[in-house]
Amino acid sequence: MYGRVLNETWASDGCYVGTVEVPAGLYLDFIEDLNKKTHGGVEITLLDQKNGKYGEEVTYKKLHTKLR
Repeated sequence: MYGRVLNETWASDGCYVGTVEVPAGLYLDFIEDLNKKTHGGVEITLLDQKNGKYGEEVTYKKLHTKLR
């Protein structure tokens, strides 16, 4: 487990969208693992912690395994 899932949903096009709070020390391992599982089909957006938003916004297609 890399972090805490803050919210998650499945988009109408089949994409998983989640916000995950990941410790800085696990960030690169988390990204590397997502890239392996999705064969590079992951989109990651770092959210601004100064505005009260924490974690990673992650979108990937056709991977039905939750991050927990």
